[in-house]
Amino acid sequence: MASYSTVKNGSRGASVSELQKLLNQNGYGLSVDGIFGSKTQAAVRDYQAKNNLAVDGIAGQNTWSALYGAGASAGSAAGESRKTTADWLSEYEGKEPGDYAPSQDVSDALAALKEYEGKKPGEYRSKYEEQIDALLNGALNREEFTYDFNADPLYQQYANQYQQKGKLAMNDAMGAAAALSGGYGNSYAQTVGQQTYQGYLQGLNDVIPELRDAAYQMYQDGINRDMADISLLQGMDERDYNRYRSDVSDYYNDLNYYYNRYNDMSAQDYNRYLNDRTAWEADRGYWYQKLMDEQAQANWQAEYDLALQSAKRGGSSGGSSAKRKVDPNDDKPEPIPLTPARSYLDYAKDRNALAKSVTSGNPSSDLYSAMAQMGADPYNQEIARINAWKKAQNAKNKEKK
Repeated sequence: MASYSTVKNGSRGASVSELQKLLNQNGYGLSVDGIFGSKTQAAVRDYQAKNNLAVDGIAGQNTWSALYGAGASAGSAAGESRKTTADWLSEYEGKEPGDYAPSQDVSDALAALKEYEGKKPGEYRSKYEEQIDALLNGALNREEFTYDFNADPLYQQYANQYQQKGKLAMNDAMGAAAALSGGYGNSYAQTVGQQTYQGYLQGLNDVIPELRDAAYQMYQDGINRDMADISLLQGMDERDYNRYRSDVSDYYNDLNYYYNRYNDMSAQDYNRYLNDRTAWEADRGYWYQKLMDEQAQANWQAEYDLALQSAKRGGSSGGSSAKRKVDPNDDKPEPIPLTPARSYLDYAKDRNALAKSVTSGNPSSDLYSAMAQMGADPYNQEIARINAWKKAQNAKNKEKK
């Protein structure tokens, strides 16, 4: 049965692209980007629910089989059974993950962060600043208290009352004085009346200190009212400012949440990419090493068979006739056969070129293929081939003796 790679949310690569293509064939409009995100997971869950599969959002063996169908699964299994190691290596070469690209979830998190950054509260603007400044200016620059009773309306009221009462008292005093003299007006009566009037006016002067104290109290009351109003407005302004600071604090708390959320998702997403790339490199390295080992084994077997055939030819020729003519070239060793693929110098040249291309970050698959023709370690192969040749020569020499 065919073997499928299990992929889930966060997976990347050719298997995810294949999954997205198959899902699109079943009516899901996914972007074939090789990134298993939330939309691909939702499509997998929906497909599983509609096909009586375990709904877990993970594309495993059963989900792959359902997507491919029984016929496709059997054909795929037959095709995979005919694959050689070189085929597997070539397939993995074609599945190399591309450059990192953030998933849709990470892009959405970044967009949310940038959107929230634009919601920062502006500078604080007081609604009461002008009123507070005006009251403070009036309190600090208020004129010093002075009192002029002639300018005091209340004093004028008192003066009118005292003058009226003084005139009435003066008339009463003059009448009483005139009665004492037989009802005729005289200088005495006028003197008594004038004294009585002046006595009332003196009482008016006694009221002036009281009026001054009352005016001063009004002056102080005005200051106290202004200060009370300033305190009230400052309290209202402080309340509004505290609300503003609370809004700013909430903003930065939320901003930190969006920032940390984006950073965490970005780091996790990139780590998944690195893990997928590491897994690809490990798989590709496995098939490459397997191919090298197979080639090395094939080269060794060819050398061994060649040495064995040489030994057999030497043994059979030595036993055919005890009196055969000695060939002057018998003691001359046979030349070491060349490797049937490429020379070791060519391999060393390619190996150095490959090392440079790997260092530059752009390894050449053509060089890999060229090196594969010689095996994983041509130097050791040459040593093994030479040892096999020496054994054959020793066997041949023993037969001659």
